[in-house]
Amino acid sequence: MKSNGSDSVHFYKASGAGNHFVLLDVTRGNPAMRKRTLVRALCVNAFSVGADGVIFIQRSPRAHFKVTYYNADGHEASMCGNGVRCAARFAFEKHLAPARMKIETPRGVLEAHVKRGTVEAQMGRPSGLKQNVTVSTSSGKVVGDVVDTGVPHFVTSVKRWKNLDVNRLGREIRLHSTFRPHGVNVDFVKRTTDGTLLVRTYERGVEAETLACGTGAVAAAVCLAERGHVGSQVKVLTRGGDTLTVRFKDKSNPLGNIQLEGPAQVVYEGDIALSVLREISRRPDLTS
Repeated sequence: MKSNGSDSVHFYKASGAGNHFVLLDVTRGNPAMRKRTLVRALCVNAFSVGADGVIFIQRSPRAHFKVTYYNADGHEASMCGNGVRCAARFAFEKHLAPARMKIETPRGVLEAHVKRGTVEAQMGRPSGLKQNVTVSTSSGKVVGDVVDTGVPHFVTSVKRWKNLDVNRLGREIRLHSTFRPHGVNVDFVKRTTDGTLLVRTYERGVEAETLACGTGAVAAAVCLAERGHVGSQVKVLTRGGDTLTVRFKDKSNPLGNIQLEGPAQVVYEGDIALSVLREISRRPDLTS
C-alpha cells in the first residue's frame, strides 16, 4: 500500500453522483490498524476525511481486481452500486484494468465499463421482492415494496419529495421491527410526468440520508417497473442533483440482470496520519 511511511495512510476520495467514498489500494498490503476501526475513523466528517463508506481495492485471481465495501459504521456490505462504479474509475485511471473490466465482489464477478463521462456497472439480479409491506410510524402507516439489490431496500412512493424529513422517517422505518435484526435501507420515490424517478435514500450503515445510492436507485426502478410504471430504461434523479440510469438487460424482466450508469470521479488523494485516526477511534462521540 502506497504511503508516506508506516505512520500514515494514503487514500483516494471518490464520488459517484454525490455518494462519496474513501478508496484504499491494498494490493500491496493493509494499513497497521484494525479494519473496522480504520473505516469508522476515516468516515468521520470534519475531524477526518469524511465519507459514506470505504472501498478496499485488492488483488483477485478471478477478475482484474477485487472490491470489498464497508459502510461508515464499520460493517461490511455485500454491494454498493456507486462504490463499484467509483472503484472501476479508479482502477482504469491507475492502469489496474482496461476500460471494460471484471470486478470481483461478494455478489460474484461483475462487469463494468468506464466511459468518457460516466461509468456503467453490472448490478446482478435483485431478489426477495415483496409488495405492499406496511409499517407503522409516528407519521402513520407507510406502505412500500421490499427488494434486495445486493442490500435490502424498502421503497415507498411519496407526493412530497423536497421537504420530506428523510432522516427522521427513514430512521424509523430502517429500525422497524419488521426488518429486524439487520434493518433496511429506505427509499422515498416520486415519479415525474416524463417517467423520471426522484429518489431520496436513508442508508443503513451510514445512518443518514446520502446524496445518492446506487442500490437504492436500482431498487426504486425495479419496484416501479414491476408495477408497470416505468420501462426498461429508467432515469433516476438523486438528492445531489445528478442523474443515474438503470437499464434492465431483459426488457421484459425487471428481476433479471441490471446495469447502473452515472457519473463517477476520483476527486483527490492524500495522506492521513495513523495517530490522527487512532485518536478519532478513541472518541465514542465521533465513532459510535
